[in-house]
Amino acid sequence: MDCCSDSNENICSRCGRIKDENIIQLGEYKTNDSSTKDIDILAELDKFKLTDDVKIAVTKLYQKAVNGKTRRNAPRRATIYCSLIAVCKEKKIIFDRDEFQRLLDIKNRDINKAAKSVKEIIKDIDITITIEDILRCLVKKSDMKESCLSILMDTYQRCNKTSKVFNSSKMETLAAGLVYNFLLNNFPNFNQESYFKNSKISKDTIINVHENIKQCLSN
Repeated sequence: MDCCSDSNENICSRCGRIKDENIIQLGEYKTNDSSTKDIDILAELDKFKLTDDVKIAVTKLYQKAVNGKTRRNAPRRATIYCSLIAVCKEKKIIFDRDEFQRLLDIKNRDINKAAKSVKEIIKDIDITITIEDILRCLVKKSDMKESCLSILMDTYQRCNKTSKVFNSSKMETLAAGLVYNFLLNNFPNFNQESYFKNSKISKDTIINVHENIKQCLSN
């Protein structure tokens, strides 16, 4: 008996198959690849605010990554996460990896296992999160101009050459400190308390990075 036949779920919790009624009709989406005229877009992507063409690209990359094998639960969701990151980086889409992780309900250890497996099958896939990826997301959240990114990256590269703090801290910590430093130096009405309140990094840690940046740039 088909394991999906007795379930009312949109996606089968046993095999991960999407029901036929969820097939996405692409309508105006134009492509030379006939295989995307009707495609089962991964049901887990419904909650993501992405265009259909991005979801299709993620679905196709996921299918390539699993290499015909069925993945369920955390391994499945973690592989979808890796596919999301790869497509966003390729298409230069600003993304929040923490939000991706939250929506897919996966832990770092699941992601690490999936990343290793995916890289064994797709050698040239780019799923490495960089400081630029994190800064780009934070710039957008802070309503800063995208042109500010190059200044932030220049500051990062200068400090990273000599600073022990920059060589030993997590990228999220450095990103929060870099943006704080930039806003403090360039916007007189910058609301520091609001920034600290909305940041995942503690106030003391952000200020420590800020002070370290001042020291690096003064040398």
